Amino acid sequence: IYPKAMMDVLGNIFGFDEVFLNVPEFDDKFTVYSVDEAYARQVCAPPLIEYLLRHPEFSIEVEDGWVALGVAELLAPEQIPKRLRQIEKIRAMLAL
Repeated sequence: IYPKAMMDVLGNIFGFDEVFLNVPEFDDKFTVYSVDEAYARQVCAPPLIEYLLRHPEFSIEVEDGWVALGVAELLAPEQIPKRLRQIEKIRAMLAL
């Protein structure tokens, strides 16, 4: 799940299909890529969509057993605890 602005920089991700969630505000701001559309829809439950709309700078990658949170700026060491708490919030929202 990537902000649209980030995808302008990264371009298309090969081997993944774009998934549209039919949530206009979300689809306008984020791009979702997955090899499994059903899994992507399961991951993108309403609480996660609402959270990401409040944090449009985030990108999230989800695989079996891990979650990654990305932001465009460099992470300073003192920001690590805050980012870890954000990852825990996101993980709790995942409908898996």
